[in-house]
Amino acid sequence: VYSIRLHAVFWVPIAYAFGLPEEHSLKSTANGRCAVLSTLMGTAKSIGIIIDGNRRWAAARGLGSLDGHREGARRVRDTIDWAQERGHVSDVFFYTLSTENWKRSKVELEYLLLLVEFFFRAHAPAILKSGVRIRIVGQRERFSKKLQNIFTELEASTAGNTGLPAWFG
Repeated sequence: VYSIRLHAVFWVPIAYAFGLPEEHSLKSTANGRCAVLSTLMGTAKSIGIIIDGNRRWAAARGLGSLDGHREGARRVRDTIDWAQERGHVSDVFFYTLSTENWKRSKVELEYLLLLVEFFFRAHAPAILKSGVRIRIVGQRERFSKKLQNIFTELEASTAGNTGLPAWFG
């Protein structure tokens, strides 16, 4: 059992992160990474982000829900990079697949699971290089053996990293 004391938990439609007025959103910095406005985050050390709202983000732009999920996944990596650059963040926790997500249509659920696999495979080399330590918590048995193996391999390959712990649950 892992326990983290979260100093800030934000319900952020992560795909929305760059589409809201600055006073309510993440914003781009000069180097293209995301930065959370100090009025929202202050100096929180442990931050939890509930990944939600990607379908609404897509619908507001006339896109399909799968496009929203894809954009949300992209923003996760931006958020990890931001937290590392920020310096004072000691942990970032992403609330990813909830029990409600497992009730989605078969097509959408399969896409979400493929997106999880793609995200970790695509970003593993950069994550290793950046020093981020990945931790996966929750009901792993709900995932395919293939994804369970990816989780185990990623955790093992980043176990010696001393940088930011990024928790997914």
